[in-house]
Amino acid sequence: LGHFLLAQLLTPVMLKTAEVTEKPSRFVVLSSAAAGESTMSKNGPADIDLEDINWEKREYDESVAYGSSKLANYLHALESSKKYPADKLISCSIHPGWVQSNLDVHAFKKMFGEGAWGTFLGNTMRSVFRWKGDMISAVDGAQTTLHCVLDDNIESGKFYSQFGIYKHPEDRNGGWPMDLRNPNATDEKAAQLWEISEKLVAAGK
Repeated sequence: LGHFLLAQLLTPVMLKTAEVTEKPSRFVVLSSAAAGESTMSKNGPADIDLEDINWEKREYDESVAYGSSKLANYLHALESSKKYPADKLISCSIHPGWVQSNLDVHAFKKMFGEGAWGTFLGNTMRSVFRWKGDMISAVDGAQTTLHCVLDDNIESGKFYSQFGIYKHPEDRNGGWPMDLRNPNATDEKAAQLWEISEKLVAAGK
């Protein structure tokens, strides 16, 4: 929801900038392969329970919540592309790839524990994922973002993906752009999520 509020606050500036420069501003949202269905997905394609967005009625599941949040980012860009004309604001979402970073330290600590043994196992897992080609460097991970920021032919509302750990083999090479294979990633859900987000943001003022 913080991403949504930040975008709402920045949108007037982005639209004004487009008028001054006579070029559309760019709104690039960081999503993930988890917004669809990855090899690590637990319960099929990601979905969002619009009746319980904040997990107040369900037992919290980190993996499912992560997929929901990344689907929300995808839907945010999708609906933004419908709210604003592409000659003023180009909105798209991306999967940067599974980038090796310090963020996975927390996940590996939970899996293997702390200490020398846990660190060794975490480093071993990273090496395996890099060797398999699932995990990529930060430089490679930046390429999709840079493409969406700099290329003159970006399509508003589209999903741009580095190669990723998608469940379906034909999706694993990614695409600039590519279709996100998820029956829950619909225009209707994007509109509903936008409306709910507006109400939640207004309630917090």
